[in-house]
Amino acid sequence: MRKLSIMDNNTTPQQNLENFKSLQQIFVSERIPGSGSINLTQRCNLNCVHCYLGGPDSEFRSQEDELNTQQWLSIIDQLTEAGCLNLLLTGGEVMVRPDFEIIYEKAIKNGLLVTVFTNGTLLNNTVLSLFEDLPPQIVEISLYGATALTYEAVTRVKGSFEKCLTGIRRLSQKNIRFKLKTMIMAQNSHELADIKNIADEYGVDFLMDPTISPCLNGDSAPLTHRVDAAEAVQADFADPAKAKRWTEYFETRKNEPESDFLYRCGAGLTHFHINPAGSLLPCMMLTKPAFDLTKGSFKEGWLNEIYSLREIKADPLFQCNHCEIEKFCSNCPAFFELENGSPEKPSQYLCDLAENRLKIIKKHLHSIEKPLT
Repeated sequence: MRKLSIMDNNTTPQQNLENFKSLQQIFVSERIPGSGSINLTQRCNLNCVHCYLGGPDSEFRSQEDELNTQQWLSIIDQLTEAGCLNLLLTGGEVMVRPDFEIIYEKAIKNGLLVTVFTNGTLLNNTVLSLFEDLPPQIVEISLYGATALTYEAVTRVKGSFEKCLTGIRRLSQKNIRFKLKTMIMAQNSHELADIKNIADEYGVDFLMDPTISPCLNGDSAPLTHRVDAAEAVQADFADPAKAKRWTEYFETRKNEPESDFLYRCGAGLTHFHINPAGSLLPCMMLTKPAFDLTKGSFKEGWLNEIYSLREIKADPLFQCNHCEIEKFCSNCPAFFELENGSPEKPSQYLCDLAENRLKIIKKHLHSIEKPLT
């Protein structure tokens, strides 16, 4: 297999950036599955109001169809051989599985850069020691409030706020790299600045995301927790550095050629997702095309079934074609389908978010006397 290297201690940051861009080009041109996510379980010890998997009685929460330990270990070998470099372990809550440590250790020892998504409430001594010995690329913890009242209005589990804070403190004490994040929603919009202050106290990055989606089964109940798009963007851009990053993002993308394909992200091109039952998917928001990894190899599914997504052309009348604000929008056909029943019927909420981002970017560009072109 081709030896791929992103960083080199003997090169400058600019050279490393160029190396990274070259690597990206290789992944795209050769359709290498360089990044992916594994959903080890859709079970969770919390019951968040906005969860895309639904409540505890949802059909997605069953343990019956979860792959066993040996099946996951075999899949990790297969995706490593296929060229994967970055792997996300997610759920549900990954640490409800008693074999989490075994699966995590396998991924790390295979040389993968592993990110772990967790609510932080189940971080025990065994996991923390493992993270010390075999560090993850990063641990991302969802913190839904700055107070127990707000946090537990989201999670609906009494005592979960203090358990989350304890997990955060323990990661910090062990010097394990982590970041905090939250969903912007009606329940916590009044505490967003205070949640960020907690991240600042630990000196870690903080992310906010307003894009609450329907459940995978089409249930639109989570959408009732969205906040107004203008309010969400104002909160997200409260940090001046955020506006600067969005401006730089626009500058890098503004001259990109338009695409006539429906899916314009990395799904099925350089990215994959595997659900708890072993279905290989282009991303976690799609349920098809799917390939059953209990009946065939990762390579077989990646090269054949999953590739079909990348061949779908957008209708010439697709609203996102030639759209001025597309570069500020998630433009996710999978999201559209969940919300509106069609991958070519855009989410008005995503459009509204993009329009409000553009307004702020224009103001930022004007303030630095740089015309928007």
